[in-house]
Amino acid sequence: MQHDSQTGTGETERQQYDFEGTDPTVAVIQSLANATGEDPTELESLFGHIDPDALNTLLLSSNRSDHDQVTTVSFTVDGQHVNVGCDGFVVVTEAD
Repeated sequence: MQHDSQTGTGETERQQYDFEGTDPTVAVIQSLANATGEDPTELESLFGHIDPDALNTLLLSSNRSDHDQVTTVSFTVDGQHVNVGCDGFVVVTEAD
């Protein structure tokens, strides 16, 4: 996992994960926890914002395909904007 954290008000939490070893939803939860300083078990559930199983399926299948385009999914959770790509990058910024 590559970690480039610049958390705080209006700052960015950017990490790269290996989706062969970490599911995209787990990566999102870990990144949200780092960005907010909260325990991962205390975070708001992703189910109200996105289907975690569909997120995993989409990003894992896109990661294994032979195309040059990066599939990216964006959504907002508890005041944090999340971008997660099939390349393993998860970027969390404070929502406007």
